[in-house]
Amino acid sequence: MEDGQQMRLEGQGEAGTNGGPYGDLYVVFYVSASKDGFDRDGGTIYSRVAIDYPTAVLGGEISVKRYMVMFL
Repeated sequence: MEDGQQMRLEGQGEAGTNGGPYGDLYVVFYVSASKDGFDRDGGTIYSRVAIDYPTAVLGGEISVKRYMVMFL
């Protein structure tokens, strides 16, 4: 999603007056700069993680931060 992009959810809004049909729900997305080590390039979100040489060569487990979506 790009900053300011809208999504229309047809029939997912509030009920109409006097028993009318449900309206549409519009969702607007606001994307802010991350301060948690994540970067954004277009629609791609990425993070750089430093690993030591033996893990890079032989394999192993590393800890990676998880991206979290926040709804206001």
